[in-house]
Amino acid sequence: MIPDDVIAQIRDAADIVAVIGQHVQLRRAGTSWKGLCPFHGEKTPSFNVIPVKRFFHCFGCQKHGDVFSFLMELEGKSFVEVAEELANRFGITVPRIEESPELRRARGERLHMLELNKLATAFYREMLADPKRGEPGRAYLTRRGVIGETSDKFQLGYAPGEWSLLVDHLKTQRADLELAVRLGLIAHRPSSGGYYDRNRDRLVCPVIVPGGEVVGFSSRLVAAPQKAPDGSEPPKYINSPESAVYKKGRLLFGLAQAREAMHSQKRVVIVEGNFDVISLHQAGFTEVVAPLGTALTVEQVNVMKRLTERIVLLYDGDRAGYKATMHALQLCVETDTEVQVAKRPGHGQSGGAGALQDGVDPDSLVASGGAVQL
Repeated sequence: MIPDDVIAQIRDAADIVAVIGQHVQLRRAGTSWKGLCPFHGEKTPSFNVIPVKRFFHCFGCQKHGDVFSFLMELEGKSFVEVAEELANRFGITVPRIEESPELRRARGERLHMLELNKLATAFYREMLADPKRGEPGRAYLTRRGVIGETSDKFQLGYAPGEWSLLVDHLKTQRADLELAVRLGLIAHRPSSGGYYDRNRDRLVCPVIVPGGEVVGFSSRLVAAPQKAPDGSEPPKYINSPESAVYKKGRLLFGLAQAREAMHSQKRVVIVEGNFDVISLHQAGFTEVVAPLGTALTVEQVNVMKRLTERIVLLYDGDRAGYKATMHALQLCVETDTEVQVAKRPGHGQSGGAGALQDGVDPDSLVASGGAVQL
């Protein structure tokens, strides 16, 4: 629990327009601000933020409240979690008084998860910079044409091929290894006991939310896949499992890096893969995001709809890309979202999946000098 006077102090200090504006594209309307409601689908803005009253109200679905209730409803967090995040953002100290054991446990676990992800991110980045261990990761980025500035922008890292480097590092930090298992950072050894690193010889892409927290990872195999005795191959990508902080169907890779451009460009471009996002950002298209190894969801469409005016689809030029485009178009129609399919000048209509020719993805197009056409 948080004392009432501290809650009032947080409410007074929090800029409700700035906080809500991180999640909803707002436009001034007299003394208030208006935007599309994040809590129900609509085409005409009926969501109002009244800064002088520190209050929001939607005339469509009738949801209303203050900055606390907005974030609780939108992000599914507890009051204490929201209050502490706002207090930290606006420089207010929150004294501790008694709270229920269940709430304390859930809040503490979530914070520990985020701290573990932060620890892993720093470790992977350190490994990428290591002169010896990081060479395969740096060579892979060089082959993909990714420069240092872009790598830093996305906080890219590398997980070396050794089996227990991260496990050993987490032990030195006295981290909760079972929690690291639940986050997908490490895994149990099935026969001998103990743990091993889940990401090995992989380029690691942290999934960062607009608030700056690392909620999960998407890692890409660097070397040629080694077949197991049964003939199976390891997956090209490994994503974090579902957890209290990682909800794959609600998240988008690159959203934290793209949010400002989405607002200024009044559009978001959706591509299929992490490196499509990274390459296009490096080429100057900074309003680009991607789903995380899954088909686009209604929740993801609604997240983008709150932050910008229209969605542009730029999927790969193959059959799978065509199917993904059709699926995304259907979702946008169902949610009454303005949508376009990108088309590269000179690209004919026969057999393509939109903007790209068969077998071409945005990353390879940029690499071949096609960014100007795009």
